[in-house]
Amino acid sequence: MSMEVYEHFHLDFHNSRVNSKSVMGIAHWAHHNMRMKYQIDSLVVSNDVLHRTLKYITSPPRFEKSQDITFEDFTEAWKKVVFHLFGRKYDRELETVLLQIERVTEEVDNFENEVTMAEGFVPGIYLTQTEIDWTLSVQLAVKANEEAPKFPLSRGPEKMRLLELSKTISLYRIVRTTQNPDFIGHRDKIRDTIIDQCDRLLKERAR
Repeated sequence: MSMEVYEHFHLDFHNSRVNSKSVMGIAHWAHHNMRMKYQIDSLVVSNDVLHRTLKYITSPPRFEKSQDITFEDFTEAWKKVVFHLFGRKYDRELETVLLQIERVTEEVDNFENEVTMAEGFVPGIYLTQTEIDWTLSVQLAVKANEEAPKFPLSRGPEKMRLLELSKTISLYRIVRTTQNPDFIGHRDKIRDTIIDQCDRLLKERAR
């Protein structure tokens, strides 16, 4: 067959298939992330709703967008699914959730902009010896698949990146001992995330 046949061919969600287990896995991950990391508890972030939303995007109706999907496309699909299931009953809850997610996205973008400095310069984060010891202990425990130690001070961590680490540890505690095959992959990803967070904190701390 001539290669010319393939010159103008490209995959999109209309002419390809996405593994259904992968879609379900992402839905599970997003559901637990929203509930545990961002303390969102609502029917609009249920496994079923998020799975239907992802299916709408990865198996779109004929005239729906099938490539270059943005966060705005995801939220539009989310709104359609919620309306199809519940009508207007949960409009306010969904808008609240979307605003919360948008704020988190803005915070991440602002943080990334703030740390964009001269080439080769990595801004330091000031850590106390207690914070350094805790970060090291967390890293060692997670690498050994053991229970991560709690932050030693009763008030908990206060610095943004330590708070993010603490939230990821909360997810790790939930799935650390799971035997459910659906969550084992997520557990490994969470472990890798924690190890990476600890690595970067220790490398980028101000000296």
